[in-house]
Amino acid sequence: TLSEYLSALPDDFDSADALQHQENAVESAWELTRNDLNKTLPNILNPIQLKLLPGFWGFLMRSKGKTAIRYYG
Repeated sequence: TLSEYLSALPDDFDSADALQHQENAVESAWELTRNDLNKTLPNILNPIQLKLLPGFWGFLMRSKGKTAIRYYG
């Protein structure tokens, strides 16, 4: 996991490599979320409600593949 990788880094770690690991983990999490939403929400919401989904959820439902979402809140 990312936490295991980061906690095992030495003091003189390669920051670019660590950042790439973190970015890969974030991308994987968004892809997992996108896949789950696309499997689950169509069984809960009707087609009109799906089209009206706001924010990240609507974006993820309309995405056809991996996304590059980054949220800094």
